[in-house]
Amino acid sequence: MDLVVDTGFTDDRGAVSVSLDQSSFGTVRQHLTEMQEIRIQGIGIRADFVASGVGSVSLPGLPESEIDTQIVAAGANLLGVCYFHRLPNHRLEWDFERRTMTISER
Repeated sequence: MDLVVDTGFTDDRGAVSVSLDQSSFGTVRQHLTEMQEIRIQGIGIRADFVASGVGSVSLPGLPESEIDTQIVAAGANLLGVCYFHRLPNHRLEWDFERRTMTISER
């Protein structure tokens, strides 16, 4: 599925990398393990408990990008920076002028 890279979506434990809307979460829920409710909080958003589970995430066409990470049902389909922190053999280049991000193997 398509996810928006959200540079503000972080988790201080580095455990959560993906946020999904309710419909998308329902679609992948059967493939998740370690299901639990976790507390999340965002800027300007009150703390709330959301469904979560661990699943496999990768970027199509990018070798060695598959990781197991926590996925939450938090209202939007977002890929957070914690995903990229778990790819030590890759490099992410952010070109502010062109408004592009390029990820590649080191």
